[in-house]
Amino acid sequence: MKYLRVLLFLGLISISCKENPGIETEKNIEISAAKLQEHVDKLASDEFEGRGAGYPGEKEAAKYIANVFEGLKLEPHQKIHNNYEDYFQKFDFHTVTSSNPWEVLTSQNVVGFIKGESLNEFIVIGGHHDGQGAKGQAMLGRDAPESEVTDSIAALEDAIWNSAVDNAVSIAVIMEIARVLKESNTKLRRSIIFTTFSAEESGLDGSVYFVNHPVVPKQEIKGMVNLEKIVGDPDAEFLYVSYSTNSIFEEIRKSMDTLSEIKMTPFYPGMIANTDHYPFTQRSIPAITIGTGSRINVHTPLDHADRLDYNLLKDRSEYIMDYVTQLVNSESDFSYEGDNSGLLGVSGGPATAEEKLSKDFDGEVAYKVTSVIKDSRGYAAGLIPGDLIVAIDNQPIKYQKFYQGLEDVIADPDKKTSVLKIIRGDQVRNSTITVHE
Repeated sequence: MKYLRVLLFLGLISISCKENPGIETEKNIEISAAKLQEHVDKLASDEFEGRGAGYPGEKEAAKYIANVFEGLKLEPHQKIHNNYEDYFQKFDFHTVTSSNPWEVLTSQNVVGFIKGESLNEFIVIGGHHDGQGAKGQAMLGRDAPESEVTDSIAALEDAIWNSAVDNAVSIAVIMEIARVLKESNTKLRRSIIFTTFSAEESGLDGSVYFVNHPVVPKQEIKGMVNLEKIVGDPDAEFLYVSYSTNSIFEEIRKSMDTLSEIKMTPFYPGMIANTDHYPFTQRSIPAITIGTGSRINVHTPLDHADRLDYNLLKDRSEYIMDYVTQLVNSESDFSYEGDNSGLLGVSGGPATAEEKLSKDFDGEVAYKVTSVIKDSRGYAAGLIPGDLIVAIDNQPIKYQKFYQGLEDVIADPDKKTSVLKIIRGDQVRNSTITVHE
């Protein structure tokens, strides 16, 4: 493969004729397919029980990631414990589909820094380290269509959703990029925040907490790259979404198309609300997701590490590292150019029968709010985690097998506003939310 690696080593690369701060490395350190596989094998092993957010296996996985960050001498999120916990950003979140009504669990994001020349401008590279967990644990959306399961009998017999494609592969990429940039002493114009989020599978709870409680002032976070399912199905296209949030994303992709055999396909320019770049866009931070739409065995117990192409993962990791490095060193002003129309900044899922009963609601469907993003329309409407939405515009909520975003529940592109009937504690109230300006 002919990558930008040689050009990076010589310090000759430029984003475009007008954007070139110069990228130099002192050592020619490369991404390792073996190290990527080692990380994926570990994260997707039965030892971590599918990394269900808030459960012991996920905490052990977070500890593993934090120990890697510590070994690389990344700057920790805080300096309190003088151990791996300094890399933890802890938070509480409401579970969805738990057998314990209104259960709240504790989890943690993992956060480490590489300092660049600027200490008040940061680019975030992140992805979720939680997975689908194990039987008996709360988890939304485990079931996959039968056509996407390669062995339905084996899936039924397995109690652990190892979650290799979704999303251990991306966490391995983040750790390898951090290693190479750190060990090669790559010159960086801005600083980088390496973040692995938890509780993505339950409703983007970790990334919502991160943007609601940023580890640096929000205005200093200039852009974000989220990684999701970097490899998986053999024929899954390598793509990215939400690139209309700033023109620099497409400028870099087009410049790389002329220099790399790996091509990244622009899939959808606008925002999507079901992965961890979304909370950043709701706070007007330009953000994209890079990955694939892999579906085979995803969200099933058959998402195992032994079926992946680690040489392809290495190739795509090198591409992503080059992409991120150009973003870090660009002269972009990172103004937010996205269109958030119709997006509400609220995550959640269907309340269980026990949760509805505890609120004396006897209707068929209720929507339980688990996360609300600051600056979003849901935030402006006064919604908070734990709210139970029982009607929309005086109409019952329609049943859907799987949903997370409140916009999916309202599901009417022509609405300007909607009146939500909410049970909060033992009080019933109405709240008007703006859907479109």
